[in-house]
Amino acid sequence: MEDSRELKRLNGRGEAASIDYDTKRFAWEYVIPLARWTLRTLKVQRVLQSLNVQDGIRILDCGCGEGALARTLKLRLPSATVAGCDISRSHVERAREVGEDVEYRQILGELPYEPEAFDAVIVLDVLEHVESPEAFLRDVARVLRRGGQLCLHCPCEGQVLTLHWLGWKLRVGHNLKRDLVGHIQRLTHKEVVAYARNVGLRCVRKRYEYHVIGQVADCLMFWKKWCIQKSDDGRERWFERLIANVPTWRFFKILQALSYWESRVLARIPLAMGIDAVFEKE
Repeated sequence: MEDSRELKRLNGRGEAASIDYDTKRFAWEYVIPLARWTLRTLKVQRVLQSLNVQDGIRILDCGCGEGALARTLKLRLPSATVAGCDISRSHVERAREVGEDVEYRQILGELPYEPEAFDAVIVLDVLEHVESPEAFLRDVARVLRRGGQLCLHCPCEGQVLTLHWLGWKLRVGHNLKRDLVGHIQRLTHKEVVAYARNVGLRCVRKRYEYHVIGQVADCLMFWKKWCIQKSDDGRERWFERLIANVPTWRFFKILQALSYWESRVLARIPLAMGIDAVFEKE
């Protein structure tokens, strides 16, 4: 087992959070439409395929935002007890307003649950936001029963030979995700698995997302968001104003569909940015 201090030295890329999560919106849809060809849909499809579902299963959506995934799980698995938690008070309040028989709590320090409270914990697109991935996963393991499952997705923007890794090395657009959505970690696939292993979570399955097309779509989408933000702030240059105002939704829809099928066909090929992993608590 690798020492956590060594992992910290190897990673060394955590940066102070630069956004106010209460001013952002995450998982705001009523439910996630599973019939669409998007990478977000694929993540949820993989979660549903991986869960060991039994009557009365207790599921936690950790980092639930405004609750779209938690509501989707409850509607798909009506016999399950589904809970959601998030650090943002405004997100939790909005999730509670929708309801759908899901209990939501705000995270103030450690996760607000008793040890071994859940049979499964879902952590999608969260690990890259936390200051200490290993400490976070240790708390996740605490609320997971022995033999329970952690279904995790993480965009690994420090993974060698990815576009985000290249941008970081060349110092080109390397802080877009940090400044726009609070990605303060540039992790690798190996680091994600090692952090989980260090807290007693055994990896039982790995699949991958964001191969070539997926990475291109991701970079272009965040560049577009950056141009829109600068335009809204009145700080844009002429080409940023142009990008901000060009209607690109149809183009991104096509890229999303291509990214979806690329990730399905190449699911076992690790030449990708994102990792979908299923862990079991030992």
